[in-house]
Amino acid sequence: METRFITFESTRLAVHVAGRGPVAILLHGYPLDHRMWLDALQGPLAQQRTLVALDLRGHGLSPWCGDRAHTMELFADDVATVIHTLSDEPVDLVGLSMGGYAALAVMERHLATEAWFTGDEYGIADIALYAYTCVAPHGGIALDAYPALRGWLARVEATPGFVPLPAPDTVAQALIHQSR
Repeated sequence: METRFITFESTRLAVHVAGRGPVAILLHGYPLDHRMWLDALQGPLAQQRTLVALDLRGHGLSPWCGDRAHTMELFADDVATVIHTLSDEPVDLVGLSMGGYAALAVMERHLATEAWFTGDEYGIADIALYAYTCVAPHGGIALDAYPALRGWLARVEATPGFVPLPAPDTVAQALIHQSR
């Protein structure tokens, strides 16, 4: 694993890189840092992907940058800078907890200017992302703050041949209710 620093404006972000192949950005939960991804960085996935564990500002080796608050939109700016610095190709975002919210903010930003994740038309990335995003509320992640994302969900659901995910069974419903 190699640690690099990406510096812009008054921000210095640590990225921890391992592997080869298409890039996947790993976004940690709160109050963690890149170390939560060490097993992945050292595991077999690194033989197929370039894994980039980002220390979000104020965490791990990325110092606090003097901001009054670290919003998900600010983290999305940071993630976008890391993506544009490390890759000219599309990347995958993997986020846990706070990192998941940062990933949603990146998705919201993209969908504010684009109808789909795959370009001008509905495609495989939209299909894959829909399955996880539409069930976010089951995990207690409200999508109210993401109007472009909600609009995209509606567009996916309006595509010809759309088949909705089955409703959770009674056991799953009980677990969902218990987690709230």
